[in-house]
Amino acid sequence: MKLDIALMQEYLTEGKLDALHDYLDTYNESLPDDSLVRFCENTAANAVLLYFTQQAKENHVDYIVKVNITNDVFVSDVDISVLFGNLVENAVEACRKEFRNDRKILICANLTGSSFYVTVDNTFSGMLRYANDELPLTVIFLYIQ
Repeated sequence: MKLDIALMQEYLTEGKLDALHDYLDTYNESLPDDSLVRFCENTAANAVLLYFTQQAKENHVDYIVKVNITNDVFVSDVDISVLFGNLVENAVEACRKEFRNDRKILICANLTGSSFYVTVDNTFSGMLRYANDELPLTVIFLYIQ
């Protein structure tokens, strides 16, 4: 994925918009037709969530998304992409390592006033690792205000 972004950036830097357009058309044709799926209004969040739909399908993981984020959220598109990308990628990776048949990922996010909430839950039956005699972290709650 980073190579794709680097190539697209290079096309933009060199002003090769026709080449970028052709590349994106070709890339889009290689993706599954999930064009009817719309998880939320926010373009960045929707694109990342849609990308991981295919990852979940390929790994036979139930993928449940309950997200309500608008385009005018106070968090940048880059931060939203990184946030969802990291959280969901980690959840997919954890589910890949599971041998159970009931693997799932549940993604919830909501924008309420000036608060932005995100939770990602996934199937995991392994051991949590922790250091320095700290309690293991079993729930991560992200709150941005």
